[in-house]
Amino acid sequence: MKSYLLYALGMLTVLVCICQDDILVFFKSASADEHKPATMTTVTADVAVVNANTVQTTTEATLAYDCALPEPVETAEKITIKKAIISNNDNTVIKMPKNTFDRSQTVRLNGMVYQSLEDKLIACIAYLENYFPNSYFCGARWTIGYGTTGYTNGRRVASNESISKEEAQTCVRHHLRSYVFPIIDKYVERELSEEEMLATCLFIYNIGGGNFADKKGSGRPCAFLQALNDNESPRESARKMTEFYRSAGKKADGLLKRRWIEGAIFCGYLTVDDILQLEPAGFYNSSSLNDYYMSSHPDRDGFYSYRFDQDTLNRFLNENQGTNKRVVDII
Repeated sequence: MKSYLLYALGMLTVLVCICQDDILVFFKSASADEHKPATMTTVTADVAVVNANTVQTTTEATLAYDCALPEPVETAEKITIKKAIISNNDNTVIKMPKNTFDRSQTVRLNGMVYQSLEDKLIACIAYLENYFPNSYFCGARWTIGYGTTGYTNGRRVASNESISKEEAQTCVRHHLRSYVFPIIDKYVERELSEEEMLATCLFIYNIGGGNFADKKGSGRPCAFLQALNDNESPRESARKMTEFYRSAGKKADGLLKRRWIEGAIFCGYLTVDDILQLEPAGFYNSSSLNDYYMSSHPDRDGFYSYRFDQDTLNRFLNENQGTNKRVVDII
């Protein structure tokens, strides 16, 4: 009997050795199953997918953007990634210099405080006028620097004179403080956003405070000022700037080009950061107004309607990128 027991115990030991892997797997599976959650939950999130040309936005962001667009476009065209500005055909991206604008300088107008307003205006004026260190004859007056015709002491610019960038900027600041800001404070009845204030100052800098507040002594303000005070839409207010498109009684394409830039700034389509990278006064080389206006002729009410679609804005930025010289280089 004892020998039988020893024989059975030996056989059991052999079986355990043969089947130990299966037994271990069985116990491991049971152990793993004990810790496995009963159900699996998948969490989704909004994702912005970026490729070389477009950004797909959430429905909420798309609806907000629709409100700002002048006309409907396809979703894929609504937000574009601007091309990096390349210098000398290499892969060096031009970066904005730090401290381009002095944020400690503020201007208070119509109850609003604007940081670096004068610096930003100088950048815009430098684009519109270019910088000339020597006096030149423009129309009926001698002009110098950033399109100024007089100095801070009141003396008119004359032939064979020169000026530094710093002196030219002082002249611009003096003109803004003496002949632009006071006009806005006195006649504009509503608060303006920074973009609106920049464009309004540029407009007055060009046409003069007298034409802005009292067009040609008629006793009524210009159409743009009236639109501001009537709180018309930004697009319609900017369109009223094109009332001033004549020089010496004749249509001047150069003035309409200038109005387009002012209108684009006013409506927020063109920023100062964009302007800093452009070729000074390069836009005046554009040959066709039809690329930037709905028609080469005014509408029935006497004003021109702008093109501010994405293609037009991209064309403007691409055609006017500074290569040898940029606005940031002349301020």
